[in-house]
Amino acid sequence: MIRNMPIDENNPYTSGQVGEMISTVLEIEGFTFGQDYDIISVPNIVNIGYGRDVGYSITKYDLGKEIHSISSTEIRNASKHRTNDTQKYTD
Repeated sequence: MIRNMPIDENNPYTSGQVGEMISTVLEIEGFTFGQDYDIISVPNIVNIGYGRDVGYSITKYDLGKEIHSISSTEIRNASKHRTNDTQKYTD
């Protein structure tokens, strides 16, 4: 799943561009879209609210320090130094 986010300095690519970049890497690794994986764009949900007690619950999952420390900004900044031309990806 890829969050559908507005483009800004922290999110320089559309969800379509991100999906194409992911597909490109997965295809290089031998995976087939629709058979081995699917990519969907999902809304950027930043808040969940509820009123009456109607059975909703919110659960926070601790994925561990290694996962929580992943920074997309650091990954994007590092990729700017690679020889791949990421500008070729479009919606």
